[in-house]
Amino acid sequence: MKKTTSRILLSALTVLALLSLSGCAQEKEENTKENDPQAREAVLQCCELIFGSAEETGNYHIRVTDERDGGRVDEYDCPRGADEQGYGNSPVYALSEPSMYGDEPWYAAAEQDWDDCRNGIVAEISYGEDAIAFIPPWGAIKTDAEYEHPGGNVLRLTQNGETTYYKSNTAHAAQLLFGYAQDAVMEKLYDLHVPGTETDYKNIANEFCAQFAAGLNAAPRWFSGKPDDAAAAVKERVFDAYCGTDYPNFCFGFGVMMRFDDPESSQRHQWEAGSGMNEPTGEGEYGDYFSWGMAADACRDEAGNWYVAGTWTGGGGIWLPYIGSSWDSAQNDATAAQLIDCWPRRRTAQSVCRAHTRTGGGTGDRSARRMGRSAARRYVSRRL
Repeated sequence: MKKTTSRILLSALTVLALLSLSGCAQEKEENTKENDPQAREAVLQCCELIFGSAEETGNYHIRVTDERDGGRVDEYDCPRGADEQGYGNSPVYALSEPSMYGDEPWYAAAEQDWDDCRNGIVAEISYGEDAIAFIPPWGAIKTDAEYEHPGGNVLRLTQNGETTYYKSNTAHAAQLLFGYAQDAVMEKLYDLHVPGTETDYKNIANEFCAQFAAGLNAAPRWFSGKPDDAAAAVKERVFDAYCGTDYPNFCFGFGVMMRFDDPESSQRHQWEAGSGMNEPTGEGEYGDYFSWGMAADACRDEAGNWYVAGTWTGGGGIWLPYIGSSWDSAQNDATAAQLIDCWPRRRTAQSVCRAHTRTGGGTGDRSARRMGRSAARRYVSRRL
């Protein structure tokens, strides 16, 4: 990344010294003598081994160490191969496509180059004995679009027990790879469960929101949506429910309140997508908190425990027998006999607690949300 200064002209000796730096803060002009095609191939090959093709199975492992937070370590296991939409979930395309990062040169580097890049966070993505480590950009995004803690332009590769270093002119690769860690935090936040012994829908809904708030407070400080505090008030949240014993499920207002010491921080703006945030009211215990929320579906898993099956803002509703909860559901086709079997039960047995309604628009389930994050990451990658 390029550094600018408004100071008086530096001495010729200082200029020469700056031009000779290989550290992360100094962007270099491309030197064709140093440009090493084998360096790019090594990076791409390592990524292919770790993330695999769309047909791969198993998990790759993410490990992020915060050296400034007592050496805190956060670890995540993420599926290799295709994502929830069936697309290949690998950074190889972005690193090889000329319209993105494919035209950036790579060079052989040394351990000292790596050390020069350190900013307090070290991230590593691995599969088996193959690993790629990087210094990610993190913290608030400033007005000049730079991160509070810029990322490093050096990658550390480990293959067959051998460690090698490669560098580029930018920190784009580190930023791209760190998107996988950010996604992993978000997936963990939404991995909410309530024991099946709880049958009161109101209590279940409030417990989901309390768990989400607790997850935000426990999230690592490098998480891009980290608030300074999060809380969930206990209130009536359920607005649609099916109480039949065959497939009990309900819809509720899913959300929390978040406080940001800097209301204009990039951490807060991350939550503005979709339904957005409501401004602080200035009243009560949480008067200085922003309110964030959307609708969510709660269902039972095979073990009978409750989980959040999806979230949405544009429309949805409860699941009825033979009928899906969204317009694009595969369950929208039902025979007349099936409908007759479903709807009288709703009228006579009162197995539906409240009227089932659908509002216009598309769904906003977790798959769509994840696709949006991946698309956004790819778009940002193209733009930077």
